[in-house]
Amino acid sequence: MKFDKGNADWEPDLEEDGDVYDLSLSLAMDVYVKRKAEGLTQRELARKLGVGLETLSKIENGHENLRTKVKMKTDEYLNEE
Repeated sequence: MKFDKGNADWEPDLEEDGDVYDLSLSLAMDVYVKRKAEGLTQRELARKLGVGLETLSKIENGHENLRTKVKMKTDEYLNEE
């Protein structure tokens, strides 16, 4: 799945399939939507999470091979009030 800036919507990548892929896309979308709702840039959120900008970009692009520590930080961010 990729974000299309032209129409401001997510477009599925139909070449990929499977539950792991769906889970990573759900995480990607959740992080992106919350970051935008909070008015944060990727750089600001990466700093807040204590991860690199490239790592946050991977998260928002549905990269599924994240370290456990990064997944935990991301989950904490998504579950905070």
